[in-house]
Amino acid sequence: MNRETMKKDLADLLEAAQSYEASVELLKQNLATEKEKLRATVDKYQTMRVALVEAELRERKLWWCTNCKHVSPAEQFGFIFIEGKKSESYVYGNSCCDGKDYSEFHYACQLCRNKFFDRHGQIGRGGVFFHAFVVEWREDGYHARKFGQWTKPEEEKCALPSIPMEVTEGVDAHSWDMPPILEIDYREGRENLKIRPPGILIPA
Repeated sequence: MNRETMKKDLADLLEAAQSYEASVELLKQNLATEKEKLRATVDKYQTMRVALVEAELRERKLWWCTNCKHVSPAEQFGFIFIEGKKSESYVYGNSCCDGKDYSEFHYACQLCRNKFFDRHGQIGRGGVFFHAFVVEWREDGYHARKFGQWTKPEEEKCALPSIPMEVTEGVDAHSWDMPPILEIDYREGRENLKIRPPGILIPA
């Protein structure tokens, strides 16, 4: 093989390598785009599935307790506002404190509300205490009955949590005819779609 032929072959290989490089970059871009579409589609599916679970609960006159996460008949639920001080030591700045004030807002089942009210008025060492108050919804928001007076807690203290995974993934796929659960497995540096049926964690 003479030198001119070798130069031509090398030029052809260089052109081919550059063409393959461009193809690889295009595949990478397409792969990134498709991965983003996969994530967006799964997120949308999960959001719609949660909405379906909530609709099924309402249709069956059931709801979930924000405290124990169990599902019960909707008529057994009520709002309750908790205030107290936890028994724990922590350092704040240069001071050492013996407790931490906290508040909780629940839409709770009858059993949990009974447990909360049973603890109402408990006082422990270091200023620890626990209070549970009945809550009503009015036109201007939630009102808690504290020591004989109706007061309006700060709005940020009255935010209810989103429906938990124990409920959205625990519905009975057979008796409730629920669609499967979708999730993306990111292990091993790959994004694999996993499809699995709901469990049976709550009463149908």
